[in-house]
Amino acid sequence: MASIIIGGETVSVSLENYAKLKKAWKYIEPATTNPDFVSGMDAIIGTIAVGLATPFPDEPPGDPIAYRIDHIDNRLTGAEIPALKPFMNALLIESGLAEAPGEVPAVTASPSTETSTPSSPS
Repeated sequence: MASIIIGGETVSVSLENYAKLKKAWKYIEPATTNPDFVSGMDAIIGTIAVGLATPFPDEPPGDPIAYRIDHIDNRLTGAEIPALKPFMNALLIESGLAEAPGEVPAVTASPSTETSTPSSPS
């Protein structure tokens, strides 16, 4: 579980299953590829809203994502913004969507389908 400070409070975020990953994907993709600062930050905030481990105390019933995004937008301070990108990288690594820096990507062994030609006797 990755943690980040929003409005002076630590919140925990996890994309621990496919359902959350699928719901967060519309935010994850632009968070990692959009060069526009505000769009990238909005995407990271959307990812946090989906993966929030503990609901905010005053969340309305139903789908809370829009509420969570608004809640985060209004509480995130300027001093907390620089932590968003490193947080997103850590969350992607934790979720298995990215490799940690310096890690060698895992290779899955598969049986070879090639056949070798027998060598001729000398």
